[in-house]
Amino acid sequence: MIIVLASLILGCNGRVPESASSTYLNSESELDMPLNPLDSLALVLENLTLNRNSKAIRISDYDTVNLYELDLGYKQILYISEIQCSSCIDQELELAKRYYGLTDLVLLCNYGSLRDLKLYLHLRQVEFSAFMVDNEMSGLFARLTNPTYFKLNNGFKPSSVFFASISTPKRSESYHQIMSGFTF
Repeated sequence: MIIVLASLILGCNGRVPESASSTYLNSESELDMPLNPLDSLALVLENLTLNRNSKAIRISDYDTVNLYELDLGYKQILYISEIQCSSCIDQELELAKRYYGLTDLVLLCNYGSLRDLKLYLHLRQVEFSAFMVDNEMSGLFARLTNPTYFKLNNGFKPSSVFFASISTPKRSESYHQIMSGFTF
């Protein structure tokens, strides 16, 4: 079922419907809309438990740590990967800089080259804590074609999942306005 839902993920080519998240509804009319594939995928992600023991490489100093060693509680997490469109990622990084302090957001990244990732983040002047993760964290995350935000609870379950899209920047901005002041 997870593979089927993951295959339904829409890319950020302007075809993601306005109701692309189960965590934020921007109008009352969306309350009556049926769930779309991304809503269903958000529910699946929120029922996953991430592998606490998966390795993460800190981009700033190449130090390897286990995921459970990172201070992820109460922080907004942005998952990006090389299969996501760079325009979508660029848009979200700019919004993140506007809404979150340096200690409020953590980037979890899945890229083939640590060097290329570090250069990409440097050229975009990204100063958030960033970590390279692999598919061991969760194979489903590796298939996400949209930049994905979430919070992580104590049980290592994602919550407040949001799939960002370049075609809905106002929706992303509304999400960040809400989440930048959100605490558990």
